[in-house]
Amino acid sequence: MNRVNVFRNLALIGGGCLALCQVSLATENVAIVPHAFDLTPGQVLNIPLDPHKRTERLYISAQGIRFNATFEVMVDGVVQGTLHVPGHDPSYVVTLRKRTPSFQLRHVSGGIVRIDQIMAEYATRNAGGYSPDPSDGYDQGSGYGEDCAQHFGSRAYLIGCRVVELVNQFRPYASIRQWSHFLVPLRKSAGILMAKAKVRPISSTTVRALLQKLESDIQAASSFLDEILEQDVHYGIALQFYQVRDEIEFLLQ
Repeated sequence: MNRVNVFRNLALIGGGCLALCQVSLATENVAIVPHAFDLTPGQVLNIPLDPHKRTERLYISAQGIRFNATFEVMVDGVVQGTLHVPGHDPSYVVTLRKRTPSFQLRHVSGGIVRIDQIMAEYATRNAGGYSPDPSDGYDQGSGYGEDCAQHFGSRAYLIGCRVVELVNQFRPYASIRQWSHFLVPLRKSAGILMAKAKVRPISSTTVRALLQKLESDIQAASSFLDEILEQDVHYGIALQFYQVRDEIEFLLQ
């Protein structure tokens, strides 16, 4: 059995920061899997992260079981890097610099992969000043798309913005029925939420009711989303809708 630890930088630029941008951050490393596990041929695993903290990097230690293997690290359905085991040295780092509730490991080829350990490096706050704490209901937009990232607003506003982005991403591929029955209601609910959340706190009765309405609309579209989950091309979009639903549920607790 050969073991490999591959460390490599893959930068995902977000939040308007350029590739050479230097930000002084206090960070903490957290083990996010309790024990080693196997990734089998054709398997896709969703690994949860802390959605309220910005993930700077992932540190992944893996080994091939009897045969060489290849798997991908994805965030929101987008491949961030490809890991070949064994044969690379020393270890593997995926740089995210975004707030995201999860990432995926997708087996691509070869034999079974043993994932020994995954560490997430979370940012705590800027060393030189204040960094907004997501627990206060506000977010700088990290983990959201480019348009949403331009706004500083409540998490409710950003949730609405994210749903509009996801609808727009899928629109070119949707049938007339999918568009009218599922996507239009989602976009309408998300747009109303954005308008209200821009001028009202997340604790207001109006905003909470609109969050509940959006959560219900996502649930109503579950049959459509489950179909999309079976398609490799649009898997990430459907997954993000469910992640938004889970975030709303968390906020309303």
